[in-house]
Amino acid sequence: MLEMLMKYTPTTEEKDSLNQVAEDDDVVAALARADRFMLDVSKIYHYDERLKSLYFRRKFEERFNFIRPKIRCLVNASNEVYKSHKLRELLQLLLGFGNYFNYGKRGNAMGFKLETLTKLIDTKATLDNKFTLMHYVADTIETQFPDIHDFMDDVLHVPLAAKVGLGDLKTDVNDFQSCFRALVKECDHMSKNPQIKGARHFANMFDVFIKEAEPKMQEIG
Repeated sequence: MLEMLMKYTPTTEEKDSLNQVAEDDDVVAALARADRFMLDVSKIYHYDERLKSLYFRRKFEERFNFIRPKIRCLVNASNEVYKSHKLRELLQLLLGFGNYFNYGKRGNAMGFKLETLTKLIDTKATLDNKFTLMHYVADTIETQFPDIHDFMDDVLHVPLAAKVGLGDLKTDVNDFQSCFRALVKECDHMSKNPQIKGARHFANMFDVFIKEAEPKMQEIG
């Protein structure tokens, strides 16, 4: 129902037209039901803001439970990468490989960009183009560095985190926070203007909701 009401919120231009019509009782009496509805809701103070507030409260838990697991997954993956000694040793080993193969050209590098790891697959053997540098590195680790062979056990959340669209998540979080700030602003406005019809009830109702929602907003913020 709220979604439907939000679709038919009168625009500023429609409100101006309806206000002109409202001055003529005969015209108002002749209005179709849909136009009469638009006229009635246009008279409600902050109608659009109230609808958005109600909709935000209704969808809050659903949106929060959609966002929080993704953030937790990214945080867990980041902590695992930071703490994994095996992954660190593996990256040092890959750096050594790179310096060895690039000796005399770009050897003795102090580090590398992660996107260069894709070259391990692209670099193929001369005699067997199905055998890549990735195969060679994997075989070398398995036979000569078995202690770091199971490094993926240290970073179990990384494959899951790789599936999270960071751009989409940022958009979702920013929109969620923006809606919450708008609700807080509207609640504050209503509490400061108790003479407005329904303002006191609105402020009391959403003040409780805001206090309950704030810890969760801080959790994703």
